[in-house]
Amino acid sequence: MLRKDVALDQTWDLTALYKDSQEALKALDDLRALVEKLSSCKMDQEEEILPYTRDYEKAMVLFDHLANYEELIVSTDFSDQAMTSLSQKIHDGLVAVQEDLALVEGRYYKLEDRVLEAFSQDPVYGAFFKRILRDKPHYLGQKTEALLKSLSPALDLPYSLYQEAKFKDLTFPDFQVDGKTYPLSFILYEDQYAYDPDIQVRRKSYQAFSQALEKYENTMAAGFIAMVKRDLALAKARSYPSVFDYMLRSHEISREMFDNHLDTMMEKLAPIMRTYAGILKDRYGLDTMTYADLKLSPNPQAGKKYSMEEAKDLILKAFAPYGKDYVDSIAKAFSDRWLDYADNDFKSTGGFCASPYRCHSYILMTFRGLLSDVFTLAHELGHAGHFKRAGAKQSILTVEPSLYFVESPSTTSELLLKEYLLKEAKTPEDRREIIGESLANTYYHNFVTHFLEAYFQREVYRKVEAGDQVQGQDLRKIFLETLQKFWGDSVDLPDSAGLTWMRQPHYYEASGFYSYTYSAGLNLGTLLGRLLVDDPSTTQKWLEVLDMGGSKSPIDFAQHVGLDIRTSQALEKTISIIGDMVQELKEEK
Repeated sequence: MLRKDVALDQTWDLTALYKDSQEALKALDDLRALVEKLSSCKMDQEEEILPYTRDYEKAMVLFDHLANYEELIVSTDFSDQAMTSLSQKIHDGLVAVQEDLALVEGRYYKLEDRVLEAFSQDPVYGAFFKRILRDKPHYLGQKTEALLKSLSPALDLPYSLYQEAKFKDLTFPDFQVDGKTYPLSFILYEDQYAYDPDIQVRRKSYQAFSQALEKYENTMAAGFIAMVKRDLALAKARSYPSVFDYMLRSHEISREMFDNHLDTMMEKLAPIMRTYAGILKDRYGLDTMTYADLKLSPNPQAGKKYSMEEAKDLILKAFAPYGKDYVDSIAKAFSDRWLDYADNDFKSTGGFCASPYRCHSYILMTFRGLLSDVFTLAHELGHAGHFKRAGAKQSILTVEPSLYFVESPSTTSELLLKEYLLKEAKTPEDRREIIGESLANTYYHNFVTHFLEAYFQREVYRKVEAGDQVQGQDLRKIFLETLQKFWGDSVDLPDSAGLTWMRQPHYYEASGFYSYTYSAGLNLGTLLGRLLVDDPSTTQKWLEVLDMGGSKSPIDFAQHVGLDIRTSQALEKTISIIGDMVQELKEEK
């Protein structure tokens, strides 16, 4: 379906951000003028620091809105040349001011430590000054930082190449099953055929999909390895002990916590998920459980289809523990068109929630009416609720939480939905469907899939940091070995399974190791989901955490609600909960 044929109520309304392209371009002019003012002003005296910071804050709000708009206007239809041109114009404008913004930010790094420490106590900007103080030893100087900003199009080229290959160059052949021809695309495979209960459709689409991916293996690998080498070079230039210390800076956790999490998952979750794979094999009567079968629903009988109105009703009821104000706020997502859920050609795959500062969020997904789609929507609305609260309480300079934490509110929302549905389940079949979908969507996708990506990413960075030469075939081998280590002999893993790394854009996130955030966030989300239902007193503490934005560390956030994530104990409890769910599913007849 072409974008022009999509019903209006299935699309988002970007006019809350900018009424039209002219208003967006006017905002770009305003940003240029404000950055020019900041560049010409001084911040030599302590009494000048806060007024200067308020103007810097205004500039960052303008930048944030434009950066979001630039992506949103093209993500629903990459074939729209007018929007592509506007997006590129805004992008070029933002790149042009980044160099001056780097010089502006550089003035903060010139402040004496005693001044930064004093302003770290400021009730509005304290966390911002703490970050400056933390990063100061790794700052390269105004001219070098400005140069790096000006080079961002080149430094970000690996992701640009990935996007170009994925959405423009990569084409997929049709495939046939029993004389019927099926069209194939990235979004059709990932959102439809991978879940198809027809074994021939599922497996033949996987074969055709993998064959098409393989043609671009070396091209995408070259970009991926260039990105890894870029990160190594920046880590060395900034005097970090290792590339991992550099990449984990935005997570605000130690390398020990990172490694402990991945190693515990591989050791203790793998046996549980092998049992889960066996359940799928038995329920579908498969002779062999293959890699192409892992996304099957644990419920072979087609589950209920949900309208968007029904999904809305379920989610708002599930969010009831948060209180009326929170629920009313989220309800506006449906009435005010925050959502774009149509299935049209040339639309971005997967789903995301973009949250322009102090504007409502925008959620992109494809809604097919499956229970898994309801879970995905709850996840993205969890992001929306989080940033609406954080934005209301925090400066844009302190609104972003650490990467370790950023997926916690969204995954907590999924768990609230699961708990609500289980409470309302009227039959054993209903309960089995809910547990099955929670395992398939929330845990297999977010916990397992993204964990495996993070494990693979760690291995690649280890090898490149050690000086090993890594190419396309090596990336395939590393990913395949990661899968083999996790699934053992419970799943037949063809060589093409190693190409799965090519399907994930999160590797290219500049903030580093984004795939890891999902399993980290779901660890916290699983425990919180139980707490919010079992202990209502936790709700207020959790809402306070959402209000804090990026003003505290993830360890502090967890402690605020009575959890300790510094050791593997919390993760092992989460894995135990997943094990109980798999066991219950296994015992259901």
